[in-house]
Amino acid sequence: MARHDIAASVAHRTGRGQHLVYAGRVGTDFTQRMLDHIRLLLAPLRVEISPLDRGGPPPGAHFVRPELVCEVAFRELTLAGEVRHASFQRLRPDVDALEVAWD
Repeated sequence: MARHDIAASVAHRTGRGQHLVYAGRVGTDFTQRMLDHIRLLLAPLRVEISPLDRGGPPPGAHFVRPELVCEVAFRELTLAGEVRHASFQRLRPDVDALEVAWD
């Protein structure tokens, strides 16, 4: 999972660059049907090189263009800014991926 450090609108308004940052793993609360659906959505987005500007994903990670948004619940953020005890809630087709950022 990745996130932007600032929203695209903030980057544009302030002249700052927007960076994609590794944000941790989400490993629970997927149904098999949802996993199959997500796999179909991700397949055409696959890229060979990591799109991340900062942070390192786990070994063996597969990369996609950062175009989909999912909502997750998590207990806390680690000192490294990664989610802890994250669980999948739903996909958010109504949200622009470039506007997703954590303050």
